[in-house]
Amino acid sequence: MVGGWSGGSLGGGIGSIEDARFFLMAVGGGLWLFVGGLFLVIGIVLLNSGKRKRKRCTATVMGRVVDIVPSMGSSGTLWSPVFSYEVGGLTYVETTPYSTSRIGYAIGEPIEIRYDPLDPHEFLIVRQRASRVLAIVFTAGGGFLLAIGIAWVALFALI
Repeated sequence: MVGGWSGGSLGGGIGSIEDARFFLMAVGGGLWLFVGGLFLVIGIVLLNSGKRKRKRCTATVMGRVVDIVPSMGSSGTLWSPVFSYEVGGLTYVETTPYSTSRIGYAIGEPIEIRYDPLDPHEFLIVRQRASRVLAIVFTAGGGFLLAIGIAWVALFALI
C-alpha cells in the first residue's frame, strides 16, 4: 500500500520497537554526550586559562576599589568592582570580567592585586575565586552530563 499503513509501518516513519529504541538511544544519548562534552571542554579551557594567568601574574601591589558598577542580569542586579593600582608610576583602572549578585567590596577598600610584570593590564584579585569556581562548576557539570549520556546509551543498549 503506498503512503498508508502497511504491515505495522507508516511510510518513512519508525517501523518497529527496535527502531524507536535506537532512535531514543542515539538522539537522547547523543544530546547528553554533546552537551556534557561541551561543558567539560569549556571547564577545562577556563581552568587552563586561569592557571596560565596565575603563572603570569607574579608581581603584587596593593590597590583600591574605586567603584562598583551595577548591571542588569536575568536574576536581577549584578555588581562588578573596579580596581585601581599603580605600577611603575602609571595608574591602572581595571574591572573584573565577573559580576556577582552581591556586593563583596566597599569603595575605598584596599585590595591585594597580582599583575603580569610584562603587561600590568593583566591582573587578578588574590581573594577573588569566581573564575575558578565557574571553571570547576563547568568541568564537574560536564563530567556529570557525560555520565548521564553514557548511562543513557548503556540503558537503551541493554533493553
